[in-house]
Amino acid sequence: YRERFADDLRKSLPRIPIIERVEDFMAFSKAGRALADLHLKYEDYACKADVEVKERERDTIDNYAYYAVEKMRFPSKGMRGTIIYNARITIEGVPDAAYEYVVNGKSAIEWVMERYAITTDKKSGIKKRSQSLVS
Repeated sequence: YRERFADDLRKSLPRIPIIERVEDFMAFSKAGRALADLHLKYEDYACKADVEVKERERDTIDNYAYYAVEKMRFPSKGMRGTIIYNARITIEGVPDAAYEYVVNGKSAIEWVMERYAITTDKKSGIKKRSQSLVS
């Protein structure tokens, strides 16, 4: 197997560097623990005080309809401090620094905003609701 698929294995298997100095190993270990902590305990970190989620009063609407998203957007071009989640929910006070985290050339917030929307496949006409995949 290793001989037959050597080229593929060279590219796809994780490559863990061999660390020669204990100090370097400890630095990698410390960074790895900090990264794991961010990924696993993100809900424990305090939200910035100036970020505020504003919700309209709930009617008799059910939870799914209340939180459903057609397409998140900014109020106008260049106003990235406010995100209109849907007709009932707005997120205000988003700092510019929040847009500095980039995934595939786009800020993570804008990446989520773009993909967390109802889209329709052009060929089949089937609607894809990304929030139904999450819930």
